[in-house]
Amino acid sequence: MELEKIKGVGPKILKQLNSLGIFSILDAITYFPRDYEDRSNIKPLSEVKDGDMVSIIGVTSIIYGARRTATGKTLTRILFKSGTDYITGVWFNQPYIKNTFKVGESVYLFGKLSRKMGELQIVEPQYEKDMDNITKGIIPVYSINKYLSQKVLRKIILQSLTY
Repeated sequence: MELEKIKGVGPKILKQLNSLGIFSILDAITYFPRDYEDRSNIKPLSEVKDGDMVSIIGVTSIIYGARRTATGKTLTRILFKSGTDYITGVWFNQPYIKNTFKVGESVYLFGKLSRKMGELQIVEPQYEKDMDNITKGIIPVYSINKYLSQKVLRKIILQSLTY
């Protein structure tokens, strides 16, 4: 069966799928994950440790302007309030990210927690803003290329399974 029949698969996405060895719907449903993420347990920040992979629901509090680091990278920081605690989301070379969030909106974040200079950080977290449709549970992680996101590939594979 042809991948073009799956919603959202146009010529550009098809080319990226082909580069992964996915040429048909059968290829899509037999493209197995390389790992899994456990997003089933949303914890308060007071219960997490440095290095933990965490799922957090927070509210965007402060959006800092993008700045250059000493190494020439663009650093964008956003402060989120989760319960009574705060965590800073950090993104490198993604200055557009500051336009993605709005102060006061709820956001689901998933990523690796770290403490740097006394500040709780989550570096380049995956995020979702549609709080009614948060991806929870055990989530597959696929081998991808830089032009195809996990989110898009998961959606295509799910649609292939139900086709």
